[in-house]
Amino acid sequence: MSFINFYNRAASGKDKSLSAKALTNILAPAGFVYASVPAIKEFLYGRDILKSKKMPVPVISIGNISWGGTGKTPAVISISELFKKNSIPHAILSRGYGSSGSSDETVVISDGNKILQHPPIASDENYLIAKNLPGVPVIQGRDRCASGKIAIERFNSECLILDDGYQYLKMKRDLDIMLWDSRIFPSDVRPIPAGNLREFISASCRSDIIILTKTNQMGKQAMACDLFFTRMTQGKPIYHALHETTGVVEYGNENRTIKSSELAGKKTVAFCAIADPDSFFSTASETGISITESIAFRDHHNYTEDDVAMLKKAVEKSGAELLITTEKDICRNSELLKKAGTLLYPKIRFRAVENKFFEDSILRAAGKY
Repeated sequence: MSFINFYNRAASGKDKSLSAKALTNILAPAGFVYASVPAIKEFLYGRDILKSKKMPVPVISIGNISWGGTGKTPAVISISELFKKNSIPHAILSRGYGSSGSSDETVVISDGNKILQHPPIASDENYLIAKNLPGVPVIQGRDRCASGKIAIERFNSECLILDDGYQYLKMKRDLDIMLWDSRIFPSDVRPIPAGNLREFISASCRSDIIILTKTNQMGKQAMACDLFFTRMTQGKPIYHALHETTGVVEYGNENRTIKSSELAGKKTVAFCAIADPDSFFSTASETGISITESIAFRDHHNYTEDDVAMLKKAVEKSGAELLITTEKDICRNSELLKKAGTLLYPKIRFRAVENKFFEDSILRAAGKY
């Protein structure tokens, strides 16, 4: 195991070995300093020393206090689909991590009719969202208040979804949703760099709703997380969500969902460049394929010709027929990655277990009840 993989497993709390604990203990003081900055910012906004901007339409914020891996993108898509189903004109505002565009520039990724920007100007996540949500404007930029103004004035949005907005206290929100990966017990992780937390775990108290994600992958652990956050937040509403595979498709032939019988036992190389590769490899194995090799790149990695050559070598060495990756990776480097061989990816859906109550809370905040 490379040091990067070891560090990632230690930081996420998945590796509970003595060496992992020693590493996180060494880094703990730096983590305290790191998390103190957003804690001070929260204090200043909470006392109105720093001012939050109130938008003229409802704002639904969805984010987390960890560094990726909670399944936020499928959740954003799910909430947007709920708004579409209820005929609520809305737009999605996102920071755009991993894009090559200027962080100070506000860019319309999709105007709802057409995708206007592709990676690398659009972040892989924003392009993925735009691709899956025709009819919904997607606006990228650091200044989400400026993005919101464009959404309202140009696209007549009546509600805004603030993607990855938990730390963006500059904008007031009508509903603050925090996601937590239920496979990780909260007390097992620390702030960056000792762990993968952006803030102290107590920042969860700022939320209006907590969603425990990927509960289909860790049942008992989800119950423990539920109890922890119920006590921490003094009874804030907690929902449980599943991340389900709705089918597997081949890049370039997305109109056809591949039958599970066609995938059964097929030797396949799995690879990804996301924050939580273990979750993807678990999902990939559930499709029925036989994974001959799993390759994890760093989050938001931009693939190169050398990477493609390595993937080809892995396919040849293992006798694999296929490659499987995430839809997010496909969005980032599709034309390059298809050179490696036949490329598959699973379609993932977010679904709240308590779906009716969850949807009602979203629609109520959007002013539709």
